[in-house]
Amino acid sequence: MSFIYSTGMNAIVLMAVAALGLGGTRPAPAPLLMRGIWAECEGVNATFSSRAKIEEMFARLQSAGVNTVFMQVYRGDRAWYRSAIADAAPYREFYAAEHICPLRLAIDHAHARGMKLHAWVNVYRVWGGRDAGTIRALGRDAITRDRRGRSMLDCPKESLPDSGYWLDPGDPAVRARLLRIVEEILDRYPDIDGIHLDYVRYPFDEKGRTDFGYGRRSVATFQKKYGFDPAAAPLLKKHLWDEWRRAQVTAFVVDAAAAAHRRGKKLSVATVADEARCVRTTFQDWPRWVGEGIADFVVPMNYSEQRTLVRKRAQAALRAAGRPDRVAIGLGAYKMLNTPAELVSQIQECRALGAMGVVLFSYDNMTRAPGLFSLVGRKAFCGT
Repeated sequence: MSFIYSTGMNAIVLMAVAALGLGGTRPAPAPLLMRGIWAECEGVNATFSSRAKIEEMFARLQSAGVNTVFMQVYRGDRAWYRSAIADAAPYREFYAAEHICPLRLAIDHAHARGMKLHAWVNVYRVWGGRDAGTIRALGRDAITRDRRGRSMLDCPKESLPDSGYWLDPGDPAVRARLLRIVEEILDRYPDIDGIHLDYVRYPFDEKGRTDFGYGRRSVATFQKKYGFDPAAAPLLKKHLWDEWRRAQVTAFVVDAAAAAHRRGKKLSVATVADEARCVRTTFQDWPRWVGEGIADFVVPMNYSEQRTLVRKRAQAALRAAGRPDRVAIGLGAYKMLNTPAELVSQIQECRALGAMGVVLFSYDNMTRAPGLFSLVGRKAFCGT
């Protein structure tokens, strides 16, 4: 599968020119092909509340040298686009005030500036309380359960993993509804550049353990195939349950990628930064997704102000992928609002490591230090 961010013959020419430099001169690092940013639908800046704020966002992103925007359009069954499936109240409120769809407006502004725009979709994580729209639409059994069969809806809120409720990835009804959301976005916005999946994994607790996925329909499906209850599985058979849960996440990514690729669009995934945890405990088998061309690229969320840790995790991700041109490193700009030089250094380091680019989290957080946009443009994204 060809890759949209490939520089093709231009890259070969640039490398050849660099190689002809004076003796002892080191060639310049490869350019950051993706200079991205995540834009939240309900962040501190309330960016998607008005036309003026969206227009201001694109002016700032242009000054920063951003060329790829990941716009959050679906979160907790609420839609910031024209949806007939999800709760489209945010879209309707924006349209009533501005007479245009927020996603349509953003796509037009991005393309007018030569930027790409991907629709950022939150998958299994549910925002809100027990009456959240997703739960009303799919029913209580769509929420995952722990090994004891206890629904997350019956857990004290302070004890919830990742601070919220989660849909069960192995539930066929859950998967079908979420796939319809992806297809609806692709069909209603045919000029969008891609779909970006987030929270497409199992939850984990504060110790990094996963003991969820025991939804009633998931357990019944597994038991029918393997002949035993995963909650009572002997240690020697536990790997079958882990492999099954991993396969459930992959199955949705495969379906979403097929929907995107049929329409000539890209499919990307935000992943947990620790590659080993991804595969073993959150069941995000992203090295396989990249290796088999299921996902066009992944973005490990490598958020830390500690450059050594960021470097270590970035190197591990690039090794695991085997294809650095399919890994963009997510950096936690929100952690470095008061130490902008550190953010610039992290961006430069990711470039030197050979990553296809970086994605900053997030636009709304960076508005608290608005000078950061032009600084990133001058010091990190310039000339790349």
